[in-house]
Amino acid sequence: MVRGWRPVIAGAVFLFLAAGAFQPFYWRVFGIPRAPLRARGIELPYRQLPGFHRFFLGVRDRTHDGERVALVVPRPLTASYEFIFMRAAYLLDGRTLVPMNQAQKADAIAAYGVNVSAPHFVKVWATRDGVFLWRMR
Repeated sequence: MVRGWRPVIAGAVFLFLAAGAFQPFYWRVFGIPRAPLRARGIELPYRQLPGFHRFFLGVRDRTHDGERVALVVPRPLTASYEFIFMRAAYLLDGRTLVPMNQAQKADAIAAYGVNVSAPHFVKVWATRDGVFLWRMR
C-alpha cells in the first residue's frame, strides 16, 4: 500500500515545485509590443558604431550584386577593423567587400566615419555617418 503512494507524492511535489517556479512574466511576454523590441535587437550589434547600420543600408541601396566595395574606416575606433569588415560584409550581402588597402580594385568606396577623397573616384553620397564614392568610368 505504501508503495502505491510514492508516484502520487512525487507528482504532487512536482506540481508544487512547478507552481512555485511559475512567473507571471511567462504570460505577460505574449503582450509585449514586438516592434520596439525588434528594432532594439536589430541595432544591438552596432551599438558601439553609431550610424553604421544606417550608413551601410544606404550603401546597399546604391550598389548592385557583384560590385566590389572598399571599406574605409578611421583608425581610432573602439571596434576592430575585422569586426567592422564582417558586419559590413553581412549588410552588403551579394557585393564583394574589399579591404581599404585594395581600394584600387573596387568599383566604389564606402568610408564610414571619415570624409575621404580618392583619385578616380567621385563622391556621390554623403551623410554625417560617412561618404560613398563611385569610380569614374
